Amino acid sequence: MIPLFGQIGWTEVLVVAGVVFILFGATRIPAAFRSIGEGINAFKEGLEGKDKHPAEPRTRGPETPPAPTDRDDAKP
Repeated sequence: MIPLFGQIGWTEVLVVAGVVFILFGATRIPAAFRSIGEGINAFKEGLEGKDKHPAEPRTRGPETPPAPTDRDDAKP
């Protein structure tokens, strides 16, 4: 018996595992667990402050000159 789930025994766990295996098949279950594992690792790395792709510092792009106005072309 698994104390975390109360009164659920090994028979019930095996029945649920069998149903999951039948529904998802042998190829999708490992991929799902791999994805869950990668998500857990990314979460742990985020908590520790590690980052595989550190953000690049933001820089301002080239500034454009102001557009000419009618006053620049006016004759006195």
